[in-house]
Amino acid sequence: MDTESIKLDVHVTSWFRTPLSGFLSSVIISRDREFEEFIIDGHDDSVTSLGSYRDPSRGPDPLIFLNFQNFEPNYVYQLLQSQLHDHVLSEQIAGQILVEAQRLRSSELPQQPLFMMVSVKLTQKGYTFGTCNSATSTTDLDQESEEDKSET
Repeated sequence: MDTESIKLDVHVTSWFRTPLSGFLSSVIISRDREFEEFIIDGHDDSVTSLGSYRDPSRGPDPLIFLNFQNFEPNYVYQLLQSQLHDHVLSEQIAGQILVEAQRLRSSELPQQPLFMMVSVKLTQKGYTFGTCNSATSTTDLDQESEEDKSET
């Protein structure tokens, strides 16, 4: 029996833009998709990671370039939704963008345009139920090696 879940990590880096570059705030979004495999041992319910790698079922996602007129929550969400076509992803990214915009704008220059880099990592986790046959430990190998030497 297999089961899957998805983990979402959103990281936003931002700074002020000079007014000479325009009065719109700019956001660039990069998306990275990974797949992580786990096996759940049927004997003791322990979970062992088999590793993670770039999701082979999809090519790289293109960068998304957006210009924001303001940081009103509904406006930010609608702009993201029009590009991502994913309600949950749009909500999560909008939330992080709004937190970062509020943090920067409350500090000094509330009307200064911002530039933001948003990094999104979607990790699909695949779980397989079965039995784990752990490889022989190095201690066991050392003991076997010594036993072989004593027999010869």
